[in-house]
Amino acid sequence: INIDKTGFMKINLENTKFKFNNLNYENNDIDSLSVLNIRFISKNLDTDRGFFETIDFYLLKNTKILTIDNINISSNGFRVGPYSDEEKAYISIDRANDLYKIKGIYEIYNSSNPFNEILKYDFNFLKTNLNVQWNSLSSLKNLEGSIDFLVKEFSLDANIPSSAFLRAIKVLNLNAMIEGINNQRVSSGGDSLKIQRASGKIYFSKARGIIDEPITLETNEASLKWLGEVLKNQKGEMDKLNLNLSMRLKISENIPWYAAIFGGIPALAGGYVLENIFEDVLDNASTFKFKVDGTVESPELKRLN
Repeated sequence: INIDKTGFMKINLENTKFKFNNLNYENNDIDSLSVLNIRFISKNLDTDRGFFETIDFYLLKNTKILTIDNINISSNGFRVGPYSDEEKAYISIDRANDLYKIKGIYEIYNSSNPFNEILKYDFNFLKTNLNVQWNSLSSLKNLEGSIDFLVKEFSLDANIPSSAFLRAIKVLNLNAMIEGINNQRVSSGGDSLKIQRASGKIYFSKARGIIDEPITLETNEASLKWLGEVLKNQKGEMDKLNLNLSMRLKISENIPWYAAIFGGIPALAGGYVLENIFEDVLDNASTFKFKVDGTVESPELKRLN
């Protein structure tokens, strides 16, 4: 540990074991310090929450702003790196203006995620390329920037309290999607929404969120794709929906049940025969298109075919 005359502190740990047993993420120890100017560097850090190959970041704080700057982390459960070759990764919180900024590439393998006490959502893998800023943790006001994401094996529990993340999920009106065809639930899971894979990109301007390349979600029973925009209200919150949804039911994964519909082809051979010979017929029979209007809180789903 080195401290210079300006108060800048450099902490370097190599080949070290460290335990977080008594660390409480909800305490206010950092808040009690008016100024921080620290660089933390580590190689081969073995902790009770995972093994970190490398860690390098600056922790900066004054009376208004807390920033984790120039982040580079590589571990068996968590990776953070630069947004691009010329743009560093950082997380900044401006408490005076309730302003939050995040930039960088973030990867989390949840099976060994050292931050699983913070991330309450159940997923296997998350990778996101973030360059965003917004006001308010609870309402996501004035959200601007871009999000490019990939998530695998994601489960959303209906009992999770409302949060900024849940409000973002509402933009896609997932509950209506899952129950939207003939009022029948097409996703298993009862009290939770289970997604095998989700990916896409959305750009947020001052007035709207734009999806010009499809956001895709895969469940056991369906594949869903969104295009369009979400307009903001006068408060800067995501509000009015103007989206197109394509939902393809995965009939081929349940071929024996559908065999009789297409002329009684034996279910034994149906799995291969129907999926290949009748692929176009199945696709037309199992794809539904919707227009999604209304608002994030009160969406309206209109079937087009």
